[in-house]
Amino acid sequence: SDSEEIWKKIVKFLIRFNQFESALEMLCNIDVEIHWKAFFRAKILHSQGKYHESFESLQFLLASAEEGPFQIEALLLNAKNLYFLFQNFEAEESMLRYIQLKANAISSDNMVFLGLIFMQRKNYSCSQEIFLKIVKKKTKSSISWYLLGICLAKNKKWEMAEEAFLKAKEIDPQFS
Repeated sequence: SDSEEIWKKIVKFLIRFNQFESALEMLCNIDVEIHWKAFFRAKILHSQGKYHESFESLQFLLASAEEGPFQIEALLLNAKNLYFLFQNFEAEESMLRYIQLKANAISSDNMVFLGLIFMQRKNYSCSQEIFLKIVKKKTKSSISWYLLGICLAKNKKWEMAEEAFLKAKEIDPQFS
């Protein structure tokens, strides 16, 4: 329903700005499906750095929930939990499953995360392709231009890499 979507956006906003107590309090008092409440609790745990607890609750939730849009969000969050838990990008399978489910609606932040997964695995061609897509959509993203420059340099595309680094510096002088 429309009101449920509004409540979910408010809870996401509170979590994004580290207002965890307010988000938890709101979750107790609003009428949204139970699996969304559990998902947001897992997201709060993740935001607090409690990756293992977040991962465990999401695994249980994914096993018991019906298929739906919530699963896409849960898969992505679990991919991030795995990365922070083990620092080794074992999350690629979850991330790729996420992409298959929601190929056209991935946020730029999540695309950056995916690009970093491929960079960590030294797959600079895939990460280059991802960062190219990001800078086409979000032309003012200095970090995306910078990461694109790294990928281009790793792929020995020196002139294009230099252009990407200059673009990052133009947007944000810290990249000098």
